[in-house]
Amino acid sequence: LGDVYKRQDLLYQGLDTLTEKQRQRIYAHFFLGMSNADIARLEGCDITSVRDGIKRGLRQLEKYFEKNLL
Repeated sequence: LGDVYKRQDLLYQGLDTLTEKQRQRIYAHFFLGMSNADIARLEGCDITSVRDGIKRGLRQLEKYFEKNLL
């Protein structure tokens, strides 16, 4: 159970490294299940901007996890 808490802490620490917009988009998409189109409508922007922002955030999280899990 302690390992689960460590992973959860690492996830939240990784999310804290993102910009507010990246964090909100990733949360909306992966935690709330919103589509990119729904997020774009909510933000008043185009889908490409949302998709690219999520991709950049995920790449940043990947780098964070690689650095902190080794």
